[in-house]
Amino acid sequence: MPSPRFLSRRRFLAWSLTISGIPLLVGCAKEGERADTGGATSATKGSTTPGVLRYALREEPTTLDPHLVISDGTYDLLQNSYEGLVAYDENNRIVPLLAAALPTISDDGKTYTFELREGVRFHDGTPLTAKVVRENALRILSKPLASPRATLTLDDVAGAKEYIAGKTDDVPGVQVVGALTVRFVLAEPRTYFLDKLTTFLMVSPAAVAKAERNERGIPELGTRTAIGTGPFLLSEYVRQSKVIQTAYDGYHGAKPKLTRIERPILIDPKTARNLYDSGSLDVFLENVAEYEADKSSPATKGEIAEWAQAGVFYVTLGLSAPVMREKRVRQALSRAIDRNVIAQSALVGMNPPANGFLAPGLLGSNPADETPDTVKYDPDAAKKLIADAGYGPEKPLAFTILYSEGSVTAAKVTQVLKEQWDAIGVEATLQELEWGTLLQRMKNGDFDAVYSGWSASPDPHSTLWNLLASDSPNNWGKYDSKAFDDLCGAGDREQNETKRGELYKKAVAVALDEAPILPVVFANEVRLIRPYVSGIRYNLSGMLPHTATGVS
Repeated sequence: MPSPRFLSRRRFLAWSLTISGIPLLVGCAKEGERADTGGATSATKGSTTPGVLRYALREEPTTLDPHLVISDGTYDLLQNSYEGLVAYDENNRIVPLLAAALPTISDDGKTYTFELREGVRFHDGTPLTAKVVRENALRILSKPLASPRATLTLDDVAGAKEYIAGKTDDVPGVQVVGALTVRFVLAEPRTYFLDKLTTFLMVSPAAVAKAERNERGIPELGTRTAIGTGPFLLSEYVRQSKVIQTAYDGYHGAKPKLTRIERPILIDPKTARNLYDSGSLDVFLENVAEYEADKSSPATKGEIAEWAQAGVFYVTLGLSAPVMREKRVRQALSRAIDRNVIAQSALVGMNPPANGFLAPGLLGSNPADETPDTVKYDPDAAKKLIADAGYGPEKPLAFTILYSEGSVTAAKVTQVLKEQWDAIGVEATLQELEWGTLLQRMKNGDFDAVYSGWSASPDPHSTLWNLLASDSPNNWGKYDSKAFDDLCGAGDREQNETKRGELYKKAVAVALDEAPILPVVFANEVRLIRPYVSGIRYNLSGMLPHTATGVS
């Protein structure tokens, strides 16, 4: 989802770096500075109330429709009101949610049969049935809706790609077997299919029928029609002010400990930080400048919480740009990066250096203590590669690296990258762009290099296919490698977990050698959390719905 924070399979599209804070886009101050909060509305003020959680929404919601969500922050909001058949838990295991149990999977790995929970109702009273699941599938895959989530959820189902393209009027791979039994038949075995289902969230068909049409003439769920099955109702949304979610009395699971979630819309992180310091917010999303100060501050002792993430920050090289077509140039740029210096100096230890695209511990990843030569810091090797590619003092290699405006973190990291490339005789120019402009440049492939990142699920497919596969809509550098595609595709089909990991590791080795993307650091999320807040759950994909969160 396009967001100034992430390119994400869960939250789709781009984060142009903030590490743990969403960079400001327009008309607001930079990260790491404090601002006067005298203009804050009464909605953001007030003392702690038991059962009420207050934390900032760092962007204006892009939509209230989970089939159209393309934003990191908005997804975090909506996951408390909408649910899917399955979900990742805090131990990064896929568990049933609206399904009564994990599916029965056929021996050939192509058929997934789900039994739904009995008695589940949407917030408007509509019962959850297999027919409703099929209606949701047809909606998210429909050509008129043009959902950015179609390829992230159900496009592997038999007939889905044809339906997305508008070539057919049905998806035979989604089948109603019984009132509470739904079946998905895939075109080919896809070991990651359950992973993709974790972000296929259900909406009420009755709400869709009542929804107002958007500028494209498509019914889009809004404030009065944001109807899911989740633990919290989306009860109020005031643009540029706040979103309120209240506990749903008819929730099918354990009753939430919270009665209310208050999300003041605070684009400026300085304002959010001042409200946290004054006791008007209970949770604050850290950025690197704040983190550096808070680590040694008595005022925040015991309030810093850190979670490892499955994401990676990296430099995408635009292979359409003539300067980046030469493999030796790309390899030289990678070998010139001292990732340890960036992690420990520019990022003050907030993020570990990246030794590949997959964080250590993920299937197909390199162990934390194993750094392939292709990402190992070696400035002498980098200089030789540059010379072998035909560049030198008389003909210096020059290019521009883009990053999102308003992010102190992005500015810090790209400045260090520039210095490290300068040291091998490369002339790198830094260019800060407004987020929407940068995103459009990335989509168009109009860049030499871009610093950004990817927030992923624990399944390696979500990173490798999205960033590097030749048929991925998110492969904005236009990397095209049959060797990588074949290995990644074989991993996608392989049912044996050990063999699957080996295939992905080989695919990673191919991409690291060809260097279309230069990994820099792995993701890590840091928040300040008040001592009276309990039960906030995280996994490698991010914060989980607040079913266990309490405020005493």
